[in-house]
Amino acid sequence: YQAAFGIDTVRLRYPTIVEPREALDLFLVAGYKDFLVDEDLGKWDREDTVKIVLEESGKPMVEHVVDSRDAALGTFLAIDRESAAGQAFNIAGPAPWTYSQIGPMVAARIGKDTAPGRCRRLYSYELSTQRARSMLGYSPRYGILDSLEEAYSQIKV
Repeated sequence: YQAAFGIDTVRLRYPTIVEPREALDLFLVAGYKDFLVDEDLGKWDREDTVKIVLEESGKPMVEHVVDSRDAALGTFLAIDRESAAGQAFNIAGPAPWTYSQIGPMVAARIGKDTAPGRCRRLYSYELSTQRARSMLGYSPRYGILDSLEEAYSQIKV
């Protein structure tokens, strides 16, 4: 649209955007269940376990989600800054994390066991937000632990 119609545009790239309750679901709902390697099938059948996602090699899976509040902040900053026109920005949370790192904390907090599972065709990722930080003044506030803390307050644990 910018080239064709002369309308200023900004491209924003978000990883998975989660509300706090959805952050907890990352560990409780077997969203990657269909990717489990054959040897790990059945590990996530029990609903009372915290799912620990691993890459097929067994390496901890790195995720870099963004809390919906930070996603909104990044969006508003991009709209507000004239210097953002024609630019592209990654809008992600403060830091990446692994299920292996955070999952045991979730399990301890809610009194459940963990269940690691190796998944095929899933790969770790993280996004650099340096450009959004420097050009937009983007400073995400809600890491995965903050999102989870909010989720815990919404349920009885």
